[in-house]
Amino acid sequence: TLPGGRFYPRDVESALVWLDENAAPNDFVLADVSTSQLVAQRTKLKVYVGHEMETLGYEDKLREMELFFKGETQDDWLAQTKVKWIIADKDDDLNTAWLKAVYENESVIVYRVASE
Repeated sequence: TLPGGRFYPRDVESALVWLDENAAPNDFVLADVSTSQLVAQRTKLKVYVGHEMETLGYEDKLREMELFFKGETQDDWLAQTKVKWIIADKDDDLNTAWLKAVYENESVIVYRVASE
């Protein structure tokens, strides 16, 4: 048998299925790099930061993504990006001022970025 790390996490897979059915083609998604790479593989969506060789400005976007998931970005940071969706773990410390939870399962939350 294969080790558990060789499979998609069930909660992430469920969130990706929901997102692929509900998001517009080519919408941008923000998630950690591992989840973003799954988004790119399993959906019709684009990712803010994904594979190092396929993301323009990878280092800057990686740093911005990490700050976002620590709750350390400016309140209006998302408005300055093309991001429409966020995939987060339930224990992430996000500033949800610009976010609306639209899907949730045992460990994952999908947020829609609110329009101005």
